[in-house]
Amino acid sequence: MEDGPPLQETVIKSIDDDPMWGNRAKAIQAYSHLEQALCRLFALVAETNIEIAAIIFFKITNSQARNDIIQKLFQKQFKDEYNLFRNSLFKNMRPIDT
Repeated sequence: MEDGPPLQETVIKSIDDDPMWGNRAKAIQAYSHLEQALCRLFALVAETNIEIAAIIFFKITNSQARNDIIQKLFQKQFKDEYNLFRNSLFKNMRPIDT
């Protein structure tokens, strides 16, 4: 058995000493905010309440499938009315999802 601090203390110290951990946490939190906004958009275009939308939305694990579903529902509901917004949104989503 080795002398020294317990493993948990070593891991916590490593996290505290590495600013990348904080940046990673911020990125994860930002992406979760984005997913919440997409879920609300999904509820809108699927014409359902947020609770039903969340059950469906958060079971879709493939980001490309999720985006395709939202795009198709969006286009079905709004036709060409918000094309610039929709095209810009999903163009910018691709690199974020990757």
